[in-house]
Amino acid sequence: MLNRVARRHRDSIGVLVGFNETMARRILGGSDFFLMPSRFEPCGLTQMQAQRYGALPIAHATGGLADTIEDGVTGFLFPRLSVNALLSACRGAFAVFRDQNKLAQMRHAAMTTRSGWELPAAKYEQLYCRLLRKPFPRLSLISNSPGAAKAAEESRQATPVPQKPPRLPGQATEGQLMQPTVDRQQVVRQPNMRAAH
Repeated sequence: MLNRVARRHRDSIGVLVGFNETMARRILGGSDFFLMPSRFEPCGLTQMQAQRYGALPIAHATGGLADTIEDGVTGFLFPRLSVNALLSACRGAFAVFRDQNKLAQMRHAAMTTRSGWELPAAKYEQLYCRLLRKPFPRLSLISNSPGAAKAAEESRQATPVPQKPPRLPGQATEGQLMQPTVDRQQVVRQPNMRAAH
């Protein structure tokens, strides 16, 4: 069905079935918004990659999408999975698109969002403390006892470091997976490729 629609509207719709990392990066780098109306999404990496490229995600508020997108700050969320809720979120995105200052603020917030484990780890620690009804033990709290630092260092040195498998030709390194390869200012748009408002 999508291929038929793309053939009829060659100037404004393109369909690529399959995955091509270079094309995916170019699409994200040249997009203003990234639509992700998933029914469920346990984690989701694409919305975080879109944010990193400055393509603001428009997503259903579920699972990892709700955890990684701050509505009206780093993207747009719609609470119910319905056509009307999706259209409402898109209208909100188009309104921001017309306000270039707000668009720039949101892009900056999205592109600088930290997606590391510091915040989730702290939340898990709070949960464990609440469930255990006592503080979660930390090495820094125990290190006052004699020999604790030495024991910790010996334990760290005795633990084998897992070796990473060799990188395949053309495979992205860990650092490249979330790094834009295209500067948003250098992306040239086709005149008829803009989303209709």
